[in-house]
Amino acid sequence: METKTIEVDVESEKPQSDKVVVESEKPNTPPPYKQKIHFPQGFDKSTLDEQFRKFIEIIQDKLPSKLKDPESFSIRKELLEQKLLLIEYKSSTEAKLEQAKVREEKLIKSNEYFKREMKQQAEETNKMMKQMMEMFQKQAQP
Repeated sequence: METKTIEVDVESEKPQSDKVVVESEKPNTPPPYKQKIHFPQGFDKSTLDEQFRKFIEIIQDKLPSKLKDPESFSIRKELLEQKLLLIEYKSSTEAKLEQAKVREEKLIKSNEYFKREMKQQAEETNKMMKQMMEMFQKQAQP
């Protein structure tokens, strides 16, 4: 059992700074527990269903008309999937086109190299032909 200590001023001939200490025998107990009253009919299933229906109506009233139709979600999903496929196809096509451009540039360079080589060989052949013609003309002249 707990006891409280209380300081009390006693009026007497003693100086005022002296105080008498009195101990009370009263126990320190919390207030009694009050049990809550239950209301079994408070939130039965029909009440919750009605509240949920009202909630859905309120939300649907605030939604744009496009979002009220559940089919629009599936259509939007299909459109997004098609768009993703198109983007993938486009990126792969662009990559193939880039590869084709690189191959074309290589072919053009090799073709130019081939043309230069052929031109050089043609010039050398023409030179040799001229030299041979000159030799035949010298031999034909007595």
